Amino acid sequence: MKVYYEDSAVQIFHGDCRDILPQLPKVDLVLTDPDYNADAIVYESEVSKMSEVEYKQWCQDWFALVMFNAPKLVFTPGIQNMWNYPKPRWIVIWYKSASPCKSGVGGFNVWEPIYIYGPVICRFGHDLLNYQPLNFGTAEWDREHPCPKQYHLWKELVYRTSKENELILDPFMGSGTTLRAAKDLGRKAIGIEIEERYCEIAAKRMSQMVLPL
Repeated sequence: MKVYYEDSAVQIFHGDCRDILPQLPKVDLVLTDPDYNADAIVYESEVSKMSEVEYKQWCQDWFALVMFNAPKLVFTPGIQNMWNYPKPRWIVIWYKSASPCKSGVGGFNVWEPIYIYGPVICRFGHDLLNYQPLNFGTAEWDREHPCPKQYHLWKELVYRTSKENELILDPFMGSGTTLRAAKDLGRKAIGIEIEERYCEIAAKRMSQMVLPL
């Protein structure tokens, strides 16, 4: 298992998380945004869309692996995929009234579930997080990834579900939002990404200095 990028706070691995996860040490938290099995052309991915049966099995496979790695798991399953996973301890809602994403029944999706498993420190004053999606961005990780997660939302999730110096794992790293938020808040992080071009984007993002507040 070869490290793609490493600094004092972050490690990045390129490959399928199902192969890499068994080789990693235990972590304090898994925070991630797994593939929703959209068409490969949407994600500009080399990984083809799975059948419904294959995708459900894939969900079960990665979920089982990460639960061996961490006592806490927080992730966004996507509305249509909510029933592919075991019942969570709790669900937090990401409310995004300005969302441009079409729903399956017409209109727009203005909310997204965030699943929580395991003990989470009590920093959730309420279970609705109001963050508007960024429909465009000028940074490389916004331009070159088809579905980057909102940095400020992810930073709040890191703050609310972990403590300083804890180790966070993102097995579906994408452009590195989890890792960047973790590093900015004084955590350590490990990221895994199957698409090498996103590993490169995330590595560049990690090499930026953390500016003091």
